Amino acid sequence: MKRRVPVFLKRTAYPLYHRICNRSTLTVVMFHRVMPRDDPRWDNGNARWTVTDGYFRECLRLFKRHYNVITLDDVLASRRGERPLPSRSLLITFDDGYADNAEFALPLLQEQNLPAVLFVFTDAVNSKMRLWALDLRTAYFHGDCSLAEVASIYRALFPDREGSPLPTDQSMLGAITFRGPELTATEEDALLSHLRTALPRVTTPPQMLTAEQLRYLCANRVAIAAHGKTHVAFTYARDLDRELNDPRSELATVLSLDNPEDITSVAFPYGLFDNTVAERASCAGYELMFTTEPRVMVIEKGWLTTPVVSRLAVIEPQESIGEHIDDLKLAYGFFRAPHVHRPQSSPT
Repeated sequence: MKRRVPVFLKRTAYPLYHRICNRSTLTVVMFHRVMPRDDPRWDNGNARWTVTDGYFRECLRLFKRHYNVITLDDVLASRRGERPLPSRSLLITFDDGYADNAEFALPLLQEQNLPAVLFVFTDAVNSKMRLWALDLRTAYFHGDCSLAEVASIYRALFPDREGSPLPTDQSMLGAITFRGPELTATEEDALLSHLRTALPRVTTPPQMLTAEQLRYLCANRVAIAAHGKTHVAFTYARDLDRELNDPRSELATVLSLDNPEDITSVAFPYGLFDNTVAERASCAGYELMFTTEPRVMVIEKGWLTTPVVSRLAVIEPQESIGEHIDDLKLAYGFFRAPHVHRPQSSPT
């Protein structure tokens, strides 16, 4: 018969395991949206990328207890060879530029006195709506559009795949999400004409950050970095130079920076990249490039030896929303993540 390990032993063993196995690592955690369950934007959000404010608070408490939470400047200094990172380093990051990052995540970061990084795609700034492809995904799973309509949009967006068997609904929606953001307004309207009814769009409360909110985050220990211009996957981009270069100048203008080169870091949208993308990002001046490969980075005596950095996505189990948060399970997910020296290119 399998013997159960007493809880008190687990509570002792987990932190000890972490202190030994993760002493020479950099853990980078990735959030997207943080809001209370009763926020009107909750039902239209992607459950995989949205956590409750209660879960986020518990994550921050865990990070503070068991890690040395660092800043983006600390990671840059390690990469440049200026100063090593401390043992069990952890960097908190957010992707995209959702308004709830300022409304709900920032006050909780301030409560725990912790810094963070926000990777924002610049077309999001001052937009009341999120990406149309995300609204299409929500509409499909809410029953507001059919599989046939999604297939029509997919065929129109990828005419070179005509004659090939249609992939699954998830694969079609994924491909539309990867390529769709960079379309012009005219191209977008043409695609959405395949829908029998107008695509539901949520504008109130606003979905994305305003320029004023972005400046407020920056003034309150949230470093601002790039996430592309349109949020197209870089491996799908028709104009990769624009996706890499425009955000630096646009963010410099919004943040009143003297030099666009102060935007030193980029996160690859959807985590998709290859060696060509990484090389182009480096040539564009980015010193750090963040992926979504779920790994913990090995740091040799505190030194980050690669510009490409993995991140762990923080996903709240849907069955736990509103329930007691098990700190042992929460810790296990972070402490047991596999290690890597340099992330692998994502499949495209």
